[in-house]
Amino acid sequence: MQLIAGAGCDDQQSGARGDYAGSVLILGAFVAFRPPVPPVSAQSHAQRICREHGVIPRSEVYEDCLVHATRAVEWGEPMLARDVARLTVDAQEVCARNGLAPQTPDFCACIDRETQLRGFLR
Repeated sequence: MQLIAGAGCDDQQSGARGDYAGSVLILGAFVAFRPPVPPVSAQSHAQRICREHGVIPRSEVYEDCLVHATRAVEWGEPMLARDVARLTVDAQEVCARNGLAPQTPDFCACIDRETQLRGFLR
């Protein structure tokens, strides 16, 4: 009788171990496939990077900086995000030095041209 009862306990324990191992595998798979930085956090980080480099919210280049910097942060490349912000500011300064007025089609075309020339493809 005890032998049978003991066998039943071992079966229950091995079943519990199997459930535990399955839970660990599921948790491991969840952690392995989650994005490195949550999207909300990535956008907040990108906003800070753009502002730190002098990109003013509601400026012509802010949205471009934010989109591309967010993508770089999501990829786990914060230095690339900083490069994007720097290129955006450089393009804006070149266009302003060329005498183009902000918020005009010529200014926007200049921004596009300058960012492409600097390797920041849209």
